[in-house]
Formats: sequence, C-alpha cells, structure tokens
Amino acid sequence: MTLSRDKHARTRRTMGIAIKRLNILEYVILGLVILVTLTAGALTAWLFQGATGISFRISWIVASLLFFGIPCLLMLRKSYQVELPKKIQNSVLDTNAEEYNG
Repeated sequence: MTLSRDKHARTRRTMGIAIKRLNILEYVILGLVILVTLTAGALTAWLFQGATGISFRISWIVASLLFFGIPCLLMLRKSYQVELPKKIQNSVLDTNAEEYNG
C-alpha cells in the first residue's frame, strides 16, 4: 500500500513540474509573439511613413495593435464557437436531469 502511494506522489510531483514548465513556455511564446508583432508594426510604419508621410509613432501603434489584435480576436471567436455548443448541450442535459429528478 505504501508503494502505490509513493508512486502516486512521484507522479503528482512530476506532473506539477511539467505544468510549471509549460506555463513558463507559454509566457516565453507570448513574449516572442509580442516582439514579432512590434517588429512587424515598426516595419509597416516605416513603409507607410515613406509612402504616405503618416507619423511613424501613430502608424506603429495602430499597425502593432492590428497585427496582434486581429489574430487574437479571430482565435477568441473560434474558441467561443467551439465551446458554446458544449455549454448549451451541458445546460440542456442538466435541465433534462432536473426534470426527471424533480
């Protein structure tokens, strides 16, 4: 009995370490995405400034927000489209269960 508890404790500890590493990796990837977004925004602003004479700083802010914001909004929309049917199905199942129990 003690051996199985030790195995489970070791597994929990290993899973905890893996989760912490994945969380760190998630922040590193997010930081890289922000860096790439700012770089792409700067390049776009530089091109717009040369072509149209628009202020570099304002066009950099707008371009960076668009490069980061539009993909984020699309991913949020997609995740809500996937999650919403599951939530509706779960609420219908819960309502049906209450009708049978009540």
